[in-house]
Amino acid sequence: DRAEVIRRVRHLEPNSSFRSEFGYQNIMFIAAGEAAARAGGRSWDELVTSWLLQPLGMHRSNTSVRDLARAGNVATPHTMRDGRVVPIAWRNIDNAGPAGSINSSVADMTQWVRMLLAGGELDGRRILDEATVRELQVPHTITGSGIDSLFPMRHFSAYGLGFGLSDYYGRKLLMHSGGIDGMLSTVALLPEERVGIVLLTNSDAHSVYSALPFDIIDR
Repeated sequence: DRAEVIRRVRHLEPNSSFRSEFGYQNIMFIAAGEAAARAGGRSWDELVTSWLLQPLGMHRSNTSVRDLARAGNVATPHTMRDGRVVPIAWRNIDNAGPAGSINSSVADMTQWVRMLLAGGELDGRRILDEATVRELQVPHTITGSGIDSLFPMRHFSAYGLGFGLSDYYGRKLLMHSGGIDGMLSTVALLPEERVGIVLLTNSDAHSVYSALPFDIIDR
């Protein structure tokens, strides 16, 4: 379970010295979720549902594949095997929940994006403090110089709280991708333009999820 995953972190060998370089770590998202659960006196799943999903009207969203069996119109994940794209089973990652177990739809995710672009409000209702939304969007960790032959327009690259941060043709860009067996997704925000993009796919045999958001932004 989540507590056991966190307990065993002590046995992992660090791949670098402390704070010398950026390393993406799903286990630390689990730890953050468990810390929130301890502070809130409820499970992370209950906190996310009551504090975010329900107030945002994300009624098609949940925190476990166990909830998908009784839901209608649910996507089936696909992968590439022997040169063919084939359906596969949903993968249960409940023990890593805070690191990426939320199941959602484009319509529901649009509510989340609209709230962030509006500084924490949705349809006149305050969901998150404006200061909290700002804190999500400021650099907390330097992830690299940002210089890349594929992105000559980018000058910096950093990580906020759940968002990768960079500039893109002079605009602030927030982006994060996600992936689990047979499913790849990307969310991108340009706050200054009040533009948000949600891209969900039901296959892991492609790179569209990383390329298409930039094509949309360029257009």
